[in-house]
Amino acid sequence: MGAAAATSLQLSTDIACWFLPATVIAALAAYRFQHASALVVLTAGACSIAGWALAADEQQHALDTPIRAVLDREFGGFDINTRGPGARHNPVRVRGVLVEDASNAGDLATLRMRLRNIDVGRGEERVDGQVTFSVGGDAAMSHVDEWTAGRTLAISATFRRPARYLNAGVGDFERDLALGGTTLFGSVKSTLLVHIVAQGSLAQEAAARVRHYVRGAVERWIAPHDAVSAAIVAAVLIGDRTGLPDDVRLRLQAAGTYHVIAISGGNIAILAAVSLCLLLVCGVVGRPAALVTLVVLIAYACVVSGGASVWRATVMAAVYLIARALDHRSPPWHAIGVAAERHLATRGERGQLAPAMRRVRPALAERRDRRDDQARVALMQRLDAEAEGIEAPCRRAFDQYIGVLCELEQQPTAGRRRVIERDAFLAGVKKEEERAGIGVRAAS
Repeated sequence: MGAAAATSLQLSTDIACWFLPATVIAALAAYRFQHASALVVLTAGACSIAGWALAADEQQHALDTPIRAVLDREFGGFDINTRGPGARHNPVRVRGVLVEDASNAGDLATLRMRLRNIDVGRGEERVDGQVTFSVGGDAAMSHVDEWTAGRTLAISATFRRPARYLNAGVGDFERDLALGGTTLFGSVKSTLLVHIVAQGSLAQEAAARVRHYVRGAVERWIAPHDAVSAAIVAAVLIGDRTGLPDDVRLRLQAAGTYHVIAISGGNIAILAAVSLCLLLVCGVVGRPAALVTLVVLIAYACVVSGGASVWRATVMAAVYLIARALDHRSPPWHAIGVAAERHLATRGERGQLAPAMRRVRPALAERRDRRDDQARVALMQRLDAEAEGIEAPCRRAFDQYIGVLCELEQQPTAGRRRVIERDAFLAGVKKEEERAGIGVRAAS
């Protein structure tokens, strides 16, 4: 409750730091003098204030990242509290770790990196922040398999802020993306500007090989029959949803069934049940079966690209299996509580906020025409690129054109709203033309 209040009401951490010690002292006093009702109320209040402090601090770190501070200091316009856009600049050298495998986005490759260092001409500086890069060039497709999660890359890129829509009633999508983990977008002109500096750990490299094998098997056995089916199978098996067409993704989100292809507690429960059944057939039961299943679940969580939902379910299953291995009998809801506390303490509020930011608003589901085909998406991209080309020539137009493809994937709600606004405008123009035609004929 405290975390939800802090994120929705924009509460300050400083106030929570004053209230928390006083509440804890009052709770200890209630315990000392055996006031049960006061103890319950004060303990709940202390927990809420602690959640308030943690959520407010995490929110502040997500919005005001060090990479934004450096770029705003050097070039201006990158602070999230300003309207922007960020000032144009020459490519700068950055270094960071891939948080997920690179993916294809048409004729581009998409990289999601957590930056560690930046060099703007004064030597390397330590920074932090997750950035999504678009790598252009035909050669990018041949290097996608080399850019796997856990590897450290050094690249030369230009940065820009996500698109913001300042219309009344429209949410701040840049802020939503920042709370979801993506603070900025970047463009890389060529694969020649991307260099692998270091490999990942043994576990990360092994997980990348497993994902590569699964993608190859799906491409070899399922894709020849149906490309969409292959994309759905890859999403269900390893959490790779990059192959889903935009129209399928939008229809699933509008229908409220996007979670079906997301790896979460259901997948972990099925894997745990299958593992325990197979061990039972092999004669392994009790504590050894619980420990083997625990290893299988952790290995699977390290392989898939499921994010917060996978780790929540895995931690809950791990707590329960460890308790069983130690012969500690407890209700399942105890495991749920411990898993939730552990997840919030180690991964912050981002894992809780990101899924909510990606849901399509209920108003979109009420739209009568929900068909978003590739022609509309292509038209939307072309119109955006033409508009940017008129306003800002040369390099800025090229950067923004690359970013449109990436932003449509990162901001499906914004893209869909833009389509709706365009259709409504064209419908109004058509009505005005018809009304004008009727008036002319009546006058004649």
